[in-house]
Amino acid sequence: MLMFNAEWVLCCPPKERALDETRAMDRFLAEVERRAFRIALVSVRGRDEALDIVQDAMIRLVRTYGARPSEEWRPLFFRILTTRTDTGYDPATKTRTKEVTVDRTPPPAE
Repeated sequence: MLMFNAEWVLCCPPKERALDETRAMDRFLAEVERRAFRIALVSVRGRDEALDIVQDAMIRLVRTYGARPSEEWRPLFFRILTTRTDTGYDPATKTRTKEVTVDRTPPPAE
């Protein structure tokens, strides 16, 4: 449920509130970007893929949960990020990006 401060709503015009919310989201994303990149880098093959994952997580947070209270952004963002890194799912290609190696050699005979 979206909470708001009635005094703030009365004193600030809508454009100012939207600008404040945008600035708050920008500050939040700047706060988490380094940690998010390190988490993604450990989980995937390379730097470019890690950057793509972090960017995708940021975009998803802004588009899907941007209107939520700022206290909820951190857990939501890291849930989006870890889901993306754990599954290796690439929404652009609708495929899994992580490789799975299956060893099909028979076990040694005893």
